[in-house]
Parts: sequence; structure tokens; C-alpha cells
Amino acid sequence: MSPEHVCKNPFQNLIGTTIDGRYAVKGILGQGGMGVVFQATQTSMNRDVALKMLHPTLSSTPQFAERFRREAEVVSRLKHPSIISIFDFGQTPQGAFYYTMELLEGENLKSLVKRDGPMSVTRAVNIIEQVGEALAYAHSQGILHRDMKPHNVMCARFHGRDHVKVLDFGLVKMVDEEGGDEDHHLTTTGQILGTPAYMSPEQAGGDPLDARSDLYSLGVVLYYLLAGSTPFKASSAHKLLQQAMMNEVPSVATRRKGAPIPGELEIFFRRALAFDKENRPNDIESFLAELHTSLAGVAPAVLDAVPEGAVAPAPEARTSTGMRRPTGHTGAGMPAELSAHGAQPSTSKALLIGGGVGLLAVAGMVGAFFAMKDKAPQPEPIALVGPRQTPPPVPQPQVPPPSANVSVHVVSEPAGAQVFDGATLLGTTPANLLLPRARSAVNLIVKHDGFLPQTQGVDLAGATQPVELTLKLAADPAAAAKPDDKSKGHPGGKKPIGGKVDVPIFE
Repeated sequence: MSPEHVCKNPFQNLIGTTIDGRYAVKGILGQGGMGVVFQATQTSMNRDVALKMLHPTLSSTPQFAERFRREAEVVSRLKHPSIISIFDFGQTPQGAFYYTMELLEGENLKSLVKRDGPMSVTRAVNIIEQVGEALAYAHSQGILHRDMKPHNVMCARFHGRDHVKVLDFGLVKMVDEEGGDEDHHLTTTGQILGTPAYMSPEQAGGDPLDARSDLYSLGVVLYYLLAGSTPFKASSAHKLLQQAMMNEVPSVATRRKGAPIPGELEIFFRRALAFDKENRPNDIESFLAELHTSLAGVAPAVLDAVPEGAVAPAPEARTSTGMRRPTGHTGAGMPAELSAHGAQPSTSKALLIGGGVGLLAVAGMVGAFFAMKDKAPQPEPIALVGPRQTPPPVPQPQVPPPSANVSVHVVSEPAGAQVFDGATLLGTTPANLLLPRARSAVNLIVKHDGFLPQTQGVDLAGATQPVELTLKLAADPAAAAKPDDKSKGHPGGKKPIGGKVDVPIFE
């Protein structure tokens, strides 16, 4: 069944009715290929909720019904302040499955960046830290998200600070302790689930996944927040796989006019978005540690810069005394005041809707802020006459000491060569390496089947910036008579992950 056929049913007949005698349906907040999300009121508690309903036709399909049921079950077990809460699960007399979840204020990151433009590094990193903490918690429970993208992260501004909620675990995957996959019976052979532009190469290729797949997607989300676009434009998993395999990660700086970023951050993206997952950070702790290291010693003015044409966030709220409210909120989650039924005033209310449904803002003002002026007479200023004061010298930025490690980026032609330090394999080109400066110098050996090995010395002690190595390997005459058909038809002799990649997409 095509999504167009499913979408023709607008669910209008449910507005004004009460589902299961408990949820009074007020209206439709969003609709997509798999179903609809309503705004409803839980009558027993007079609480506004979001009610997500699977289309009745899909409810009768075991694969879709089981995936929908499991999304509700799994996410309801996740108790984290930065993960949306699910309250209830049920089925209507007509056979449609539904679940209810909290109604949130704010908007998703996709909508936010589309309207305001790329963010400052400071703001983007703060958001990614919170999303990363939510993913780390889910991973600790044996759960992979598999559809991490800006559309699935809700953001609300509270006292000058962003607070996020991760939602839409519709493609959630359980991984047991033995590394087994509970999801194999829910995916039709040849299908790839997810959004191509944010997929890891192994997910696009249909290979087994681990936490590094979610972290790749998180890296693409960070890239999007800073650049306003994804690194690779891909309408299918096949095209994404080709681009990720053959192309370097495009520079973020070229997409941020008027707001440059440090070169170390560009190197971080090469690791976070490495084609081979073995060259990426292993977990969220390593991901965030490398991200922070790439920003160490960078001037605050650089980190807080907003690209030309972008909109800076609103300033921090102030109390009636004019003092700044505290902004050092340490929790990663959204404060209780931001719930749909909280007491704090807001200018808009929106529901984060996953599973291809999207986001629909519900306009309305629920409060107003009145500023009172002190009308007491003010004394006349007194002019002070005296010697001209010499302004204090402008502090000069300090040059940070050399880092303990040196970033070395190795590119070979053709790609896919192995980089060795003696007998130790460090990675596969394009490779992003961190080598200890204390070694002073190192000889890297680059090997590729069918080509002569090449040795390249690197001066670590004298390196003052990331080292870029580009090596063109010479063909091995002895191997010319023994062609390897295994890589035939794949650029660079590197066979894509998962073998056959020309498969349909299901979002």
C-alpha cells in the first residue's frame, strides 16, 4: 500500500468523539503516511495529551502493528528527562492501535534551523550534549534509536537556555546481550528503514548496527545545526552510501559565512562521520570528549558567533528586579514548567510527532509579561572633573599550549588503504588518527592490495596544526597479472557495506 492511499483518510470523524471512554479528541495536530496524531484530553485527569494512532489498515498488518506496539512499550520504559514520556497504549473498537504521550512546547530542530538559520557553536554543542545523554541512556538499556535526525528532537527555550526532548523511537531496535537482533522478523527482506541523509553507511547498506550508528546520525545532526544542511545530499540509501564512501566530509566553515569555526572541529567531523565505524568514537562519552577537545582553547567570541543571515536566540529572561535569572541548570531534560499543562507563559505550543508525521504548531498566547517602570524622581548626574583616565590595555588572547596528541588525516588514492604504525593497524583511508606528540616522529606505512606499500614520516614534535597527508599509491606490477574480481564494479576497489545496496526505502 502506498503512503498516498493511507493519507486519504483524514480521521476527521474522530474529532469530537471519546476514544475508549477516556480520551476526548480535540483536533488533528499532524498526519503522515502511517497514521495521525491528535490533541486529546484525558478525561479522568483533565490532562491534555498527544494521541498517536496507527492507520486501521496498517493495524491489521502484523509487522506494522508489532512495531507500533513495541515503540510504545520500549519508550514507556525509558525514564530520562530528555526522552518523551509515553502514558498509555490501546486499541479502538475499529481496530486501530494508539498510544498517548506528553504534549510538549517548543519546536523541532529542523523547524528551528529552517527558520533561524545555523546556530552558534556554543548553542549547537549544548543541544547535542543533551541529545547525547538521552542516547547514552537508551544505549545503556540495550536500545538503538535508528532514526536520529533534527525532526525527532524537540527544543524549547527556558530562561535563556535550550532544553530538548528526543522522541520517535518508531524504528527502535533491541539488541540483547549476546548481540542478537529482535528486529529481523519486523523488516521485510530488502527494506532499509530510516531517513537517508542521516543514516550511517552501515544502516544504508543493511548491515548489523551498534551504538556507533546512532552516533554517526548524531554527528550529522550537529553538522546540520552548524551548517544549515546535511554533509551529503541523498534521496536514497544507495546514493548516500556512494557519497559517504567516495567523498570527504565537506567543510562546515564554507557554509558559515561570517562565523568561522576552529579547524580541530573539522577534524572531529571527519572522525564522527567516518565511513568505517571502526574509525569513529565508540560511545557517547568518547564522542563528547573528542568534541570538547576540538574546542579547547577557542575564544568565546568564536564559539558564540552566529553566521550572517542567522537569528541569534532571545536573551536571558530577567526578574522584576532586573537581575538575571540563573542559567546554570544542570539537568539535561526539560523543566516541568514547560509541560503543556504547566504554569509558565509561552508564545506557542507544538507537538513533536514522529514516524513520518512531522510537527504542527498550535498558535496562541497563554500569558503576557508586563514591565513596570519605577516613576520615582531620579537625581541629576554630577559631573566629575579630573585627569583623563587611561583605559586599561585590551587583554590579548592566550595561545594554548600544544595538545598532547597530534591529529593526522591520511588520504590515499585509491581510498581504502590500510595505515600501519609498524605492525599495528591504525585505520583505513581516509583515516583520522590521533598520535601522541611525545613520540616526536613516526613512520606510517600505507598498504593497499594491488599497489606498492608507501612509507610516510610525520614530525609530531614540531606539528603546530592538523597534519594532512595525501598519498598517491603506485600500482604493483606483480599484481597486474592477478586481477581481483571481488571488487569489480566498486570505485576504489572497496565494496560497499552490505553488498547489494540498490534497495527500496521505507521512511
